[in-house]
Amino acid sequence: MEKMWGGNATSIDILVKPDSIDKVNAILAQENIKYEVTIDDLQKAIDEENPPIVEENDDRKGK
Repeated sequence: MEKMWGGNATSIDILVKPDSIDKVNAILAQENIKYEVTIDDLQKAIDEENPPIVEENDDRKGK
């Protein structure tokens, strides 16, 4: 299932599951729709932006 994330009169953002990428690419090509991938791996981008907080790095050792 693809999810619509946002858009305006000329563009939209959609989230495509990895196992649907080839199908979506084929549909877009068939319809002659130009597209741009802005984030290849959303979970990786989220993880990199929000690294886990480690107590030692946060100067709180719980003692």
